[in-house]
Amino acid sequence: MEIFIFGAGASHAASNKNIPLGADLCWDYANTCCGPIFERDNYGNILSSSIEEANKLFEPFIRFLLILGNYYPYVKKEIVKIEEANKMALQYLPPPTLAKYSGNYSDWIKEGKKYCVDEFITKIIDSNNYDDLEGIKRFIFEHIVETSNYWGYQSNNLYEKFVDKYIYGKKPEEVKVISFNFDTLLEYSKVHSKKKTFFKYHLNETFNFIDEHGFDLSNAYTIYKLHGSVHWWCCPDCQIVHINSPFLDKDVYGSFSCDKCKTSMTPMILAPREASNKLLPRLLDKAKKELEKARKIYIIGYSLPKYDKEEFTCLCENISENTEITIIDVFGENESFASKYTEIKDKYSDILKKKVNVDLGGFEKFVL
Repeated sequence: MEIFIFGAGASHAASNKNIPLGADLCWDYANTCCGPIFERDNYGNILSSSIEEANKLFEPFIRFLLILGNYYPYVKKEIVKIEEANKMALQYLPPPTLAKYSGNYSDWIKEGKKYCVDEFITKIIDSNNYDDLEGIKRFIFEHIVETSNYWGYQSNNLYEKFVDKYIYGKKPEEVKVISFNFDTLLEYSKVHSKKKTFFKYHLNETFNFIDEHGFDLSNAYTIYKLHGSVHWWCCPDCQIVHINSPFLDKDVYGSFSCDKCKTSMTPMILAPREASNKLLPRLLDKAKKELEKARKIYIIGYSLPKYDKEEFTCLCENISENTEITIIDVFGENESFASKYTEIKDKYSDILKKKVNVDLGGFEKFVL
């Protein structure tokens, strides 16, 4: 059996680099989701309705910063400056791309990225502030959905090529997928093509899934989404997870109710260390058992962030000595090929306790 493990780097590449990498999640929202093309009057002046729309687009980012300001004094001090920068950009510039507007803004975002999503979610969980936790999850949902809708489904050819090359035509028991991603680009890449390919999610004794699409999943391939998904909406009362359309608008957060309980549902976006999460341990256990049977494992676009280390170590602890493992990654413009190769090889070999192959040709080369 072959198993493919996907990280954010794969969806980033498949969406023409618009779905964010883990380090950019939340922080790049203003750059990727807040640059509308303004309507202008006959004199070239930006119409007030366009400015109002731009401010509406920017509002979730400020909401995110206000939550973060409760945990990082640095962020709280800078919020006013960011709001002012946005107002100036709206008043004086053609379509505002905030990163280009001000070098100070770019520096601020670079500084802010020191606080990765997993770190500040852990801080929020430790503080037992579940309103803030829900606020961050909402913003993650908005960022992933917005970049998926605008970019991902328009340029999602790498996942299509991946399915054609490595999935299509194989028996479901011959190949499995494990994903750490919130987006749905992989699952829906081949639903409407000539080579229709469907994926199904793991069912367990705690949560039941109701697929709203009605697809025939009798021959579907299994995907384990260990951190949840933007289109899994869970009823907190009956514990039923409704699989909604992947083509969601970011403004629908909290607008769905359970048919059975009439209770409001929210997307299942799961933090690795979230103590109240009942789904993750069961998904992890099932995926772990699949990895024990794997003949080949491919790990694609997954940087193995430090906050996933404990989870990933547990996931892979019983992999067979005879299993062939290949890491698919890419090195950046300012990175040395040799140092990147050594870094990845050492990091994974240390955790997996066995030799690994490293391919720095990236996801695109892997599927060609």
